[in-house]
Amino acid sequence: MTKVFTRIAVIFFACLLILYFYQAVNSFPSEGDSLVYHIPIAQSILDGNVFNPSFGLGFYPSNAEAILSLLIKLNLPLNLFNFFALILLFFASKKLGLTFGLRKNLSIIFSTGICSLPSILRWLPTQVIDIWLAVFFITCLIFLEKPENKNGYFVKLGLTFGLLTGVKYSGLLFAAVLFPPYFKKIKKYLNCQRLLLFLFPLFLFGFSWYIRNYILTGNPFYPQSILFFKGLPGWNILKNQQWEVILRFPEKTINALVSEFLFWPISLPLVIIFVLDSILKKQKKNLTDVYRPALLGLISFFIFLFLPASFEYNIIVSNYRYSYPAFILLILSLFLLAQKFKKEREISIITLLSLMFLPPLDYHPKLIFFILVPLLIIFGKRKNPENLV
Repeated sequence: MTKVFTRIAVIFFACLLILYFYQAVNSFPSEGDSLVYHIPIAQSILDGNVFNPSFGLGFYPSNAEAILSLLIKLNLPLNLFNFFALILLFFASKKLGLTFGLRKNLSIIFSTGICSLPSILRWLPTQVIDIWLAVFFITCLIFLEKPENKNGYFVKLGLTFGLLTGVKYSGLLFAAVLFPPYFKKIKKYLNCQRLLLFLFPLFLFGFSWYIRNYILTGNPFYPQSILFFKGLPGWNILKNQQWEVILRFPEKTINALVSEFLFWPISLPLVIIFVLDSILKKQKKNLTDVYRPALLGLISFFIFLFLPASFEYNIIVSNYRYSYPAFILLILSLFLLAQKFKKEREISIITLLSLMFLPPLDYHPKLIFFILVPLLIIFGKRKNPENLV
């Protein structure tokens, strides 16, 4: 039965890709943050002004905007920016599931569930960078979970952590979440040469943004004031934080969670119960592959609680994009538990049912030919559904 669910998931994801590709090439950027600073930062990279930003928000770490600048340079529709991120998120999520022991069919259903979250889909026709952060975060975790006794491994690890820490300031916090649990695992392969191989791309793609800011402003986190570092006068995005919103507006919080993640917010209390139960019953060793992503998911959610927030409902909803690393790991933990306790069918049904509650998509009947014909050819030739992706 899981194989049937896998086919449905692949068909659904293919339909999403075709529809959102059509929308991306037939629309123009219109989202506020995209127009105010993401696109201008990307343009400043092309203009050679990235080392001397002309506006406060231009000091943000800009790895994702560097990718966006390639689209500008190649004269491609800018709304393809997060379309490409969605494709990478699908394969990264699938690989993440496999890395932690999900069977192939279930990993495809898991990745489809992640990529079809309303919180992901709402940002596809924009240039906000949080989907790219999720991709870099997942990639870092994949490399950490499967260390290799090779020089090239440490170059790739440094590159992925450089991309994560240099995509936005919160990337630095999420990177800090990942290292402690895995340090002992990679330490046995580490030497001076490999440490340098790791640090070079980390500094080049990650810490270089913070060094630039410190040299130009005396504050590596400019324009935000943090600790004794002075930021842009009047700029205080951390004035309100997520935990304040949750405490003051619990009803709005629940509505926002359901709006952005449908059934999956239930993963938070369930994973908390699982982790506490594992600790109390001393079963961590028997459930290592589940316990590790579960604990990392909870720590990532704790980080999210201290990220910027607003008391306006629309912004409360949109700011849940900051929680992608947490919910990806929390949902993965539920899939791993479902597999362990032989509930693959149930969690597959829940995932596919959630697709029914997606926001209404634009009506483009002619696209049916671009969807059905390739799929009929592909599935008509394949006898083994496990080789779908």
